Amino acid sequence: MFAILDCIENGQKKKLCFASIEDAQRFKAFVNTYMEESGAGNGYNAYWVMFDTKIVEVSEIMDDFCTILNNDLIVHMLQAVIHSRTAGVGNSQGIIFNISELPPRQRPAKDDMFRTLYSQGATEKIEGRIIEDNGETFKVINCYDIDDKGKPKKNAKIITIPASHAMKINDWQKEHRSR
Repeated sequence: MFAILDCIENGQKKKLCFASIEDAQRFKAFVNTYMEESGAGNGYNAYWVMFDTKIVEVSEIMDDFCTILNNDLIVHMLQAVIHSRTAGVGNSQGIIFNISELPPRQRPAKDDMFRTLYSQGATEKIEGRIIEDNGETFKVINCYDIDDKGKPKKNAKIITIPASHAMKINDWQKEHRSR
């Protein structure tokens, strides 16, 4: 289920559509922290969500929903909170960078698209599809060896890679074919 949150984005009313209610709750908590701690008094140059604004779950994304955040506003808000929390000491120069824990990588399974990762021991960059899941290893096909209908080309090369070298990615091939 998606989650809708009414807000003000740089002075304009928006209906933000989040991937989950948890994402909407984290965003609302961040905005409310900004509103309370930064000393800002309005919804300009930032996002603004009233403390009593309800998060509504929906099953589909409508045309009037906004699904992209303005990163410049988020960075501005983050810097304002950090400036307030450090009382302006020691952070007036240079880059301020703070990010929470990223979601874990997903293990691909048969028919999933994948990408190999050097950080996990891969010796070459491959993006493609899992043909066979054998537990510790995958038989895979490179995305360039798959035709427009999703079938392997005649000269397709199927290789075996360690499962630990791959992560599941979005299936952009199916998305492309459905257009």
